[in-house]
Amino acid sequence: MAGNYYFKDRTGAQNGPVSFEELLAVARSGRIAPDCLVWPEGGDPVAARDIPELAAAANAPFGALAAGAAAPNAAASALQADFPPLGLFWRSLVAGLGLMFVIPAPWLATWFYTWTTERVRLPNGARLTLDPPALGVSLLFVGFALSIIAPALYAGIAAADDPGAADRADVATLRMIGSAAEMVCSYLILRWFVGAVRSADGALAISFDGGFWAFLGWNLLLGLSVLTLIGWAWVARFMARWICRNISGSHAFDFIGAGIEILWRTLLVAFGCLLILPAPWLIAWYYNWMVSQIVATPRKA
Repeated sequence: MAGNYYFKDRTGAQNGPVSFEELLAVARSGRIAPDCLVWPEGGDPVAARDIPELAAAANAPFGALAAGAAAPNAAASALQADFPPLGLFWRSLVAGLGLMFVIPAPWLATWFYTWTTERVRLPNGARLTLDPPALGVSLLFVGFALSIIAPALYAGIAAADDPGAADRADVATLRMIGSAAEMVCSYLILRWFVGAVRSADGALAISFDGGFWAFLGWNLLLGLSVLTLIGWAWVARFMARWICRNISGSHAFDFIGAGIEILWRTLLVAFGCLLILPAPWLIAWYYNWMVSQIVATPRKA
């Protein structure tokens, strides 16, 4: 079915616009009850149970994901998170400082990743855990930090002696090298992170199979979309979906958040951070919401 749709979820909140495909994904996630109202743009509301495709999606396995089918009778449900505002805030600051000083980056980054991972639960309530990184992964965090700090530091030193240093070829070249290194390290860290995530019940065993060039393309598109002022939110949404759908293994994942939701929530958090005091609560609220937009279902063994 073409066109945009709106719906009320189990909490009574109105959502949309979403495409019909996205509406089916939401139904599979369990957010829509049979008596929830659904309507096309400009149309009349009807109960979800009166739309055959929605009724089937709510009761069917979440099998439209890439790289494998869902287990029979498995229901796709959202991940759950409980990030405490102050705990998340100060840990984020410490991890950010670790990247600035480079040397402590591996320890502080993995410490932060481990803590945030353990605040997330699978739909069945099982807590997630993170395997400790190998030496090679630790070096990736050093490389990531250097890819950001080294070009900025070099440009700053050059500018102290030459006000026009920003236009020099050596400064521009180092920035390009730094950006390329940042992309490579980010991709490899993503692959490590997904592969290192486990669940307390031992049911989760996954890996990330997305290619580097696609990852690079999404990041370039995201950077360019910032020029549109609002289009970046929809690019971020589809990039998150691409990442989720390229996770293989014991569970299938998808991202069901809407671009408009990402946009207004991000703008609210950015404004709140300018006021400083509400920042910890807004950041935690944003993190918890983003996690809740990821749905998971077990695949067939």
